[in-house]
Amino acid sequence: MDVLETLDEEIRRNRAAADHYQAPAKVQSIQRRDVQLSRHQDPTTWVTGTLQRLFVQVAEDHAGCASLDCRTCASLREGLTVSLTALQWMRGVEVAATCRTA
Repeated sequence: MDVLETLDEEIRRNRAAADHYQAPAKVQSIQRRDVQLSRHQDPTTWVTGTLQRLFVQVAEDHAGCASLDCRTCASLREGLTVSLTALQWMRGVEVAATCRTA
């Protein structure tokens, strides 16, 4: 599967989930504009930060689950591991940049 096929598949999966949870198209267009108008050189930074914040909110909302074989809990464990690793890496980059300018 090439990059465009992978992106198309992920867009399809995301659109199906958005439709299932009734994510309003108006909000989607506003957020698309926010990403495009963002002062970030790389809009991926804005998107990543927003997704991490939302992912943590889902984890907090799901914290009361007591099921040992919950698929949501398994996905949250994996996603939070990736999120925390990325945040720690970004912090390391920031500390290194601060040390260089000091």
